[in-house]
Amino acid sequence: MITVTGQIYTGWLSRQLEKVGLSKQIAADWFQSLADFVPGVERHATLFDNLSRFILLHEIEPVMDQFLTRVQLTIDTIQTPASETRREHLTTSCSRANTKPIKSQC
Repeated sequence: MITVTGQIYTGWLSRQLEKVGLSKQIAADWFQSLADFVPGVERHATLFDNLSRFILLHEIEPVMDQFLTRVQLTIDTIQTPASETRREHLTTSCSRANTKPIKSQC
């Protein structure tokens, strides 16, 4: 999330991944990559899914292309197993109900 003052808030990713059965390592990699983009920023010492400080939008601007590439890579990393998990859930749910998934569910 980016605020109107240009602060980039991060967090919550590892908990969201955990809720859908995906590896928290995806979050660790995401936060490490954010820290790598901005000198003086590190992953938080005790909070798994946070940084040592806020990142400001102007700090990302010089590496915006790499940042956006990393955002897309993270999304792709999440979507692939999430889609497989959703497909498995729909198949299992429909099997129990002795029905087939409707097109909008696939």
